[in-house]
Amino acid sequence: MAEASKTQYFDELLNLLDIKEYYPEKLTREKLYEITPESLSSDKKSVTAVWQFIDKITRYNYHARNIQTQNAGAGTKPKSFQEKRKIQRDSSILNVHPLDVLAAVFLCCDPIAKQDLVMHLWGCKLSIPFAIQPSKDERLLVYLWPLRSLIGQFQELDTWVETSLIDKSMKSVAFLRVGENEYSKSSLLNSIIGGSEKPHPMFFNRNSEGSKRKKSDLTNGLVEIGWFLSSDNDEGQLTKPHIFFNLRGDATKNLSQVELIGQLATVTIVLCSLCNLENSKGILKILCENKSRIIILISDQKPDFTVISTFLDNSFSHLSETQMDIITIEEDMICEVLESLHHVISKMESDDGRELVLSDFAKNLPSMKYRVDETEIHYTEAFEISSDILREVRDTKEEKRKDTLLPLQERFWKKWAQMDRDLARFDQLDPSKRKRYGNITNLQKDMFKTRQSQYFHLKKNGLSAPMKLFVGAFVKLNYVSRKIFLRMVKLQLDILSRKTLKPFYDEYQELLKQTIDATEHERISIQKQLLDLDTKKAKFSFGLEHFIRELGQTYEACLYHSEDNISIFCGKDTELPYEEIPRFACLALLEGYPVEILDGEACYVPTRWIKGVFSILPQCLDVQKPQAKSKVYVISVLGIQSSGKSTFLNTIFGLQFAVSAGRCTEGVYMQLIKLHKSLDSNAEYILAIDTEGLKAAKLTTTESIQHDNEMSTFVIGLADTTVINLMGENATYLQENLPIAVHAFLRMNLVGLHPRCNIVHHNVDERNRQKLLEQTRILENCLNQLTSTACEVEQIPRRLFKDIIKFNITDHTDYIPALFEGGQPMAPINIGYSKQSDKVRKKLIEFMPPYDEMFSLTDFAKHIEILWNAINKDSFVFEFKTTLETEAKLDLDKGFFQILKQFLEKVDEKAVKYKRKLNM
Repeated sequence: MAEASKTQYFDELLNLLDIKEYYPEKLTREKLYEITPESLSSDKKSVTAVWQFIDKITRYNYHARNIQTQNAGAGTKPKSFQEKRKIQRDSSILNVHPLDVLAAVFLCCDPIAKQDLVMHLWGCKLSIPFAIQPSKDERLLVYLWPLRSLIGQFQELDTWVETSLIDKSMKSVAFLRVGENEYSKSSLLNSIIGGSEKPHPMFFNRNSEGSKRKKSDLTNGLVEIGWFLSSDNDEGQLTKPHIFFNLRGDATKNLSQVELIGQLATVTIVLCSLCNLENSKGILKILCENKSRIIILISDQKPDFTVISTFLDNSFSHLSETQMDIITIEEDMICEVLESLHHVISKMESDDGRELVLSDFAKNLPSMKYRVDETEIHYTEAFEISSDILREVRDTKEEKRKDTLLPLQERFWKKWAQMDRDLARFDQLDPSKRKRYGNITNLQKDMFKTRQSQYFHLKKNGLSAPMKLFVGAFVKLNYVSRKIFLRMVKLQLDILSRKTLKPFYDEYQELLKQTIDATEHERISIQKQLLDLDTKKAKFSFGLEHFIRELGQTYEACLYHSEDNISIFCGKDTELPYEEIPRFACLALLEGYPVEILDGEACYVPTRWIKGVFSILPQCLDVQKPQAKSKVYVISVLGIQSSGKSTFLNTIFGLQFAVSAGRCTEGVYMQLIKLHKSLDSNAEYILAIDTEGLKAAKLTTTESIQHDNEMSTFVIGLADTTVINLMGENATYLQENLPIAVHAFLRMNLVGLHPRCNIVHHNVDERNRQKLLEQTRILENCLNQLTSTACEVEQIPRRLFKDIIKFNITDHTDYIPALFEGGQPMAPINIGYSKQSDKVRKKLIEFMPPYDEMFSLTDFAKHIEILWNAINKDSFVFEFKTTLETEAKLDLDKGFFQILKQFLEKVDEKAVKYKRKLNM
């Protein structure tokens, strides 16, 4: 296609797909994940091509490129000009190539949305746009930034290591074609990666579902990228990790791309027929000049070997067979062709020690020929500050990082939080602790001194160096640069955490192996070592959430001395009132980063900080209704550790709750999802709440019981609907924790709340539904009995479990298959997981309560405070494993006090008797 017509086609395509308003780079991540009537529609054919693709890919459905459209005007005759025009338009959309839709969406996405889109493509193990030449007059644009969020698993000896794909050194293979060919280059490339039997459709081709007869116009000249990551279980020919590049279109018409590939690829495969062999000479020379090894794959069924020999002798006789070789397809089976390709690739790679590190390579690209997205001003500004922050963190010893760089939370907040808990439960503390405090007045004085020390530390020393840079970035950077900055800080700190925490995880795995043959005494010792490792992991973990937490403590410290009218110094000649600090957390929240409700390390809710954030949030959201009337629908998730809670929420709502970086979720976090106004729903946003897992290994049995019971009560009490995540068929822990939550609500006089629970069984085949429903009925009966017992203990009228927490066995139970389809590290997200999760998402939205039963943003902050204070004051019920144990303890106490009373009465009788004798 001529360049002028290509540019014109792209303009027409944007109009046809109805996304011209988003070009260039105006499609935000909020818009990407916004819940619309179309995204909830079960009839995907009625949804426009773009939003159908976006909805599927953001749910990790690797069939997203298979875009289904209605047959325009089928069975109907147009009655007017406008109807004819619509049918013509719909017919045009029918002929749009899926890759054109993908490329158009990619070019419309802003930097953060691009990175999210690419992350979903990688989760589906689909190819990713790497280099595009928008028009002939523009330089080839290489997209490195979208790849920065991609993490791969690499096997090193007996362990798996998570590493950023663009920072990993790997061999690289490229595939291109000369002229037209009866064989699909992209299909062959899929087979090279995944084998000949049923390869995963990483690279879209003419045999893929949803393919069109008409070739892609926009993506002609596109360079795609994909990866192969090896494991011991691989049955294919590839044994080492590889980067793969694929050039769309005829290579002879895309010479800039060929030159780029020559610099990227260790080996380049050129698919060519004999009639086009002479035409390939120019691109082969370009590849040779850039030192790429070349395999010419001749596609003719009966090739003339004389022609091939003459071609090599005349033009490339100076090259050895490890520099250029030829493979002929002839009448061979595809598996035989693949075997030959793997053999020659391996031989050429052995002769060439070079490997590709994408992040290093991009720095050396000649700017006269190529543009790299990260060289633009928005990126350079953001990278400069994020690199300075990372340098400050790296230069501080790992064991002192939090204490030195985050002193407000590490030295003061954790200490104050523990004292406040003790104050709320002073009468229930063990005698030694009460003796240490002396009395409540002394404890209150200690708390005041701690807050005062926190404030004076801030006043004297100011923010730490990385915190100054962090706050300064919010003040200085524009909208786009700030978004890039936040993402870059998160990615860099995650990489640092993986490196820092890996030795602890390796040691943890080694200790777990030792427990297999250990004696009882040895197991106790190993358990202590495991608990010590958990403590170290928490201490050495360092992420974006810790920076936001330090913002919170800066705000709270200033708020306790608000009469001082404090300003925060955050760089050269830059000061801001402390009241502005919650706005930064709101901005982070709106960009998709979790904000903490309950600090998992201090095990406490910073209620003043939370209220500060929620007071400013409506202004930042620019909600359509008045603040008091704007409602949020709160959905939380609860489950044991590593049961896939965060992954589930990320999948159904497109969120960024932590699922890697070597760190499990600790505490309770929130994120927002926008509901489109056309839904006409009772709320404008969904507030999704992720929680740390129950049954955490880091806690002792006693601590775990109390922690899990408090967490269950808090999370269920916060939400309108709570998803109970079960891994497999085991629901035992529900019988322990849910009755405790019910009992706690009764004790706290909060039964006016009517939360709903939805149980989701993961890793369960839908065919087991009937069997599991029978188990759930037994569970329901058990929960009713335990609730009845709790009512008797509290001496209130008998109720059923569903009277306290809305739960219907038929409507509120779902089954989701395994997350991955096949073995790691190359397994895509399971289509079944994607589809079933989407069904649960629709159901959760249908569960939305009436308008009057939901909280506004400011009311929700008050609700958090009330609920937390109630939990904080009442430790009694949380100390017991089940409601039956609670009842037994009360019976025991009654019996003890009855015996004590009788004993004291007898003592009094004796005392009176002896007193009379003495008086006589």
